[in-house]
Amino acid sequence: MKREKVSILTKLSACLLCALMLALGTAGRTEAAVYSTTDAAAILYTTNQTSFYTEPDAGIAPVSTVGAGIPIQVTGITSNGWYRVSIGGVFYTPGNQLVQAPTAPVYTPTEKLEKLEAAVTNNEETASIVKRGIEAHASCILLTGGTGTYQTMYQTVAAAMHAPLQDYEQATINGLMARQSGRNCKVEIQRVSTIAEENAVDAAVAQLVPQMNQGSTYDKVVRVHDFICKQIAYSDETVAGTADYKSAYDALASGQGVCTSYALLFQKFMDQMGVPCYVGTGIRNGAGHAWNVVNVDGQWYHVDCTWDDQSYGIIHKWCLAGAKTAGYSSLGEITLAANDYRP
Repeated sequence: MKREKVSILTKLSACLLCALMLALGTAGRTEAAVYSTTDAAAILYTTNQTSFYTEPDAGIAPVSTVGAGIPIQVTGITSNGWYRVSIGGVFYTPGNQLVQAPTAPVYTPTEKLEKLEAAVTNNEETASIVKRGIEAHASCILLTGGTGTYQTMYQTVAAAMHAPLQDYEQATINGLMARQSGRNCKVEIQRVSTIAEENAVDAAVAQLVPQMNQGSTYDKVVRVHDFICKQIAYSDETVAGTADYKSAYDALASGQGVCTSYALLFQKFMDQMGVPCYVGTGIRNGAGHAWNVVNVDGQWYHVDCTWDDQSYGIIHKWCLAGAKTAGYSSLGEITLAANDYRP
């Protein structure tokens, strides 16, 4: 029996509404009398294990602790050297726990373009522009060029779509059509999601990252794996052709998806958290399938949220599986660790 799962976008909307109410409810409060606050405006970044408090006082328990590299809006500096910050409400963190430059990779969404047009003079330039269009989630690339432009365009998109190791944008491609008219060459790229949907995914995952991005890389991977398995119900209707839940957006908005949904959402979290990861594609158990490979402590491991999401609960057989469990030793240019990762 299919598990009914509530849209995480609906949950986040409710959380954001609660955060807004909290902010409105606390806007008129004053700090403890022993502290004064000077208004300020800056974006600073968390260091490892940055803690947030309801008052600028280390003697009380923190309300949250996050990992490094997260941008934080600073709104003031207290007389005892703390920062007043805005993160869905008014909170404080010690002055030595925020820095001007991120200490870990900070995810920046790539530019997104519906259509990319350019004039090209050689095949190398053609391939470079097409790759930019793929990365920008473009659904149409129109190039004016010479001999070979059409073939280079088609081959570049096809290679990205069928690569055994794919980044997020490559993995959103599920079809292409190319045509040539004189010197004009056009490739139409079918995606599992629109730009508007991808912007919603970026925003939703960014809201969730602070609570996921804590502890060791192993902790982060398992936490995201479990969240996704709880969030998504496998869509038999999509397999049967009566529904179309194939994207990370579908997983967040409807709570339903197929293997691409699981793999894309996991990839998005890893990208935003700065953890090296790819979407793996190929034949598994005699059928086309998508999963992830992720780097933990310098070695690559297999992660398959789809297969670990069982009707009776979550298992971890395919979470950080090595070659012996995964059933393959290499994929594309990566080599899996021989054994499962178990701390």
